[in-house]
Amino acid sequence: MELEFHQLRMRYTELRITLPGYEARLTASLASEGQHHPVLVVPEAVDAESRSGYVLIDGYRRVQALTLLGRDTVEGVVLPLSESAALLYRHCQESVHPRTALEDGWLLRELIEEHGMTQAELSRQLQRSESWVSRRLSLVQTLPASAQELVRRGRLCGHGAMKYLVPLARAKKSACEALVGRLSTRRTSTREMRQIYECWRRGDSEQRHRVEQHPELFLKAAAALEMSPSASDIPIKDICDDFEIIEAVSRRVRRRIRRCGEPLPLPVIEGWQAAAAAISILVTTMEARTDAGSRDTGGNPAPREGRPGDTSHRAGAEDFAQHGAEGAE
Repeated sequence: MELEFHQLRMRYTELRITLPGYEARLTASLASEGQHHPVLVVPEAVDAESRSGYVLIDGYRRVQALTLLGRDTVEGVVLPLSESAALLYRHCQESVHPRTALEDGWLLRELIEEHGMTQAELSRQLQRSESWVSRRLSLVQTLPASAQELVRRGRLCGHGAMKYLVPLARAKKSACEALVGRLSTRRTSTREMRQIYECWRRGDSEQRHRVEQHPELFLKAAAALEMSPSASDIPIKDICDDFEIIEAVSRRVRRRIRRCGEPLPLPVIEGWQAAAAAISILVTTMEARTDAGSRDTGGNPAPREGRPGDTSHRAGAEDFAQHGAEGAE
């Protein structure tokens, strides 16, 4: 049947993640070929003071795309189900974009808090274990609301948030909230989240504070280091010369800072923040490389207490990606 947009109740918009690329392609397809698949709705529960309408269960992206195209109607199918049953039915259907674990968690929370279902009921209806239901709910209970909102808007990759922000929030929720607040103006990839989390995890309290307060400076410094030529192309003498330059520049800057008045000028402070981020990356890289080269007298790798997986920056990242976020599935 043909439904007018004013008849639709968009109650479940926040249960879905924004997918900019897919939504742009969908809009183009609807513009050129029209609508092929109907949206799914259920009749709205009405009382004497309410206007009859339909609750949109599936098809939020199609309605959004048609709105952008200036349309005011959409083809829909009315399901003879309650809202909760319809949500569960849609969850069990095949989808072009299967739900992420976060979207599962949002749906489960909605069904428990707004529709009065229990975890045992959800486990039975979805044919999943109760531990699966519990893990998904734990994700949305652990991850700060600010981070979840960035995932919804497509600013943070859902996989990266689950893999790295959830364990960060479990370790120190305030650090996760501070970091997310400073990443809200940019799109951050899973790879960048991994870099940030690894440096935070391995750093001391000062390094962690820098990463929390200046994640964009950290990412710029990391990108600059990655663009450098490989070690095999650089003579050892050049590396040693670079260290001597760093030492000499450090002494010179200290002398000049002592001659500055109080308080320090803002450009000086900003310059230091950028330099500190680069130095932090350099320290982390050297610690990882020197740990990797440590061996006992028998030729076996020396144990690395407190630094699991730190054979190198890359190897540590791969090890954490596989084992470092248990329970964040």
